Amino acid sequence: MIFEINIKGKSLKFISSLQKHDREQLQEAIFVLKDDPIPIRSLDIAKLKDEKKQMSHT
Repeated sequence: MIFEINIKGKSLKFISSLQKHDREQLQEAIFVLKDDPIPIRSLDIAKLKDEKKQMSHT
C-alpha cells in the first residue's frame, strides 16, 4: 500500500532552507515512509522499558 505525503507552508520553506545533504536524507526518509508507513524492518528501533516496571523493581 502506498501513501501520499504532502508537505506545505512552513515545513516546505524549512526543508528548502536545509543544506543539500540534509534535504537528500530527509527525502530518502520520506520515500521510505511513503512505501512503508511503519518501517520496522528497515529501522533500528530499541524497545523502551515500561517506567512503572522499572520503578517497582527498585
